[in-house]
Amino acid sequence: MKQCDNINFFTLFTIFFRSVCYYNMRINRIYILIIFLLLPAGMYAQSNKKQKLNKGTSKRQIKKRQKDAYEKNRDANAFNPVQPMGSRGSQSRDDIFWNSESANTVYKSSGNISLTTPSRYGLKHGLELSAVLGYDFWVPNLMIKKRWYNNRIIISSRHGLYSATPGFHWAQNSGHYDYVDSLTTIPFVLSVRNEVFFSYALYHDVGCIQRQPFVILTLSGGADFGIPFGESTMTELKHHFLTNRGPALTRQGVSGYVKARGDWKAYDYLYLGTSLNFFFGNFTGNWSFENRTEMQTFITQSFSLSVGFSFSAGQYNIPSKSNVAILPFFDLTWYFGQKESRQKGIYNKKLF
Repeated sequence: MKQCDNINFFTLFTIFFRSVCYYNMRINRIYILIIFLLLPAGMYAQSNKKQKLNKGTSKRQIKKRQKDAYEKNRDANAFNPVQPMGSRGSQSRDDIFWNSESANTVYKSSGNISLTTPSRYGLKHGLELSAVLGYDFWVPNLMIKKRWYNNRIIISSRHGLYSATPGFHWAQNSGHYDYVDSLTTIPFVLSVRNEVFFSYALYHDVGCIQRQPFVILTLSGGADFGIPFGESTMTELKHHFLTNRGPALTRQGVSGYVKARGDWKAYDYLYLGTSLNFFFGNFTGNWSFENRTEMQTFITQSFSLSVGFSFSAGQYNIPSKSNVAILPFFDLTWYFGQKESRQKGIYNKKLF
């Protein structure tokens, strides 16, 4: 009787233990099934979250956000001449701020057309062609600028040819005898110019890796001389802004200059510039001083208006007997082209 009781108790214990193990296995299987059911849902939710985060990164959405930012803060982007609305910061042009009298050059296939200042065109990387197209006494003219060093300090040189002979003939035929007498023999004079520029710029960041200058300081110097082709009875020009340049225009000698210039980007659409010129050479007084101060504002993204004044001081032998003179300055400029793309290849050699 006791043996049967022992057998029954052992049997009951075994049945109970197996039941517990069986239910534990069923519970584990249920847990695993729940995990496998929840995993795709979590992955879908995570993917949907990423899609929501990436929503609005299309070009249309980016342009819309930039336009909204412009409406909120017009002073920050109004008529931005170097970065049109919707363009990337890496494509913003900074060559517009570099004046023609600075050491830098315009980008390849880009440039400007101006009324009274040099019109420029980028032939290739670091090489620029320029000319004053109109409203200038010595037309025709052609200059080429080469940038030799581009680092913290930019170094370049400019060389060119020009002639005032057509202007002298026009003045003589038009009765402006205070420039050229009616009996004066005017030969063709080819004038040669050689200049060197040193520029240093202060930059501010406009993006992660993009920088643009807001202050440019330039020191330059040059010399001009004339080559006559024929006999001449021309005398010294007796006018401010011409007497100090006359030796190269009338083949009477050499004239040189040393210039210091500063440019400040006050706003994206407003530039201020001033220059101090010291002239020396074979003219009355042997030295003179000039200053030009100008303000350039952008009417549109590619069209600007410049106004200012030019001041001259020198011991000239002129009829007015005045040692100083002030003339207004005016210019219209149209910019064309875009920022030069990054060179492809290694060590400036194309891969394809």
